[in-house]
Amino acid sequence: MPQVTIKSFGTAIIVAILVGLLNATVGFLIRLPMNILTLGLLSFVVRLFVTAIIIKMADKLAGGFEVKGFMPAIVMAVAMALAGTFIDRAFADNESQRIESSTQELSR
Repeated sequence: MPQVTIKSFGTAIIVAILVGLLNATVGFLIRLPMNILTLGLLSFVVRLFVTAIIIKMADKLAGGFEVKGFMPAIVMAVAMALAGTFIDRAFADNESQRIESSTQELSR
């Protein structure tokens, strides 16, 4: 993406940690009232919008990381959401298989 500049691998690690921390703290404080306001019906859209805001905040806080515009931040938020969904499903599949095998062992 030409609108996103990351100076080095170290900068990418710092930005990832920063986005994670901001998402867990500030993101939660922004998402909570928005989800209440929309009755949770637009939860996915709210999460994308807030994650894009968090990415723009990381842009301002981290040197060596630049996102030119809000649209690239939204694209990054969508990519993060998709990656998170795939990771959640992978772990959920492993968890459900483990629960099934434990249940079968208990029923014997």
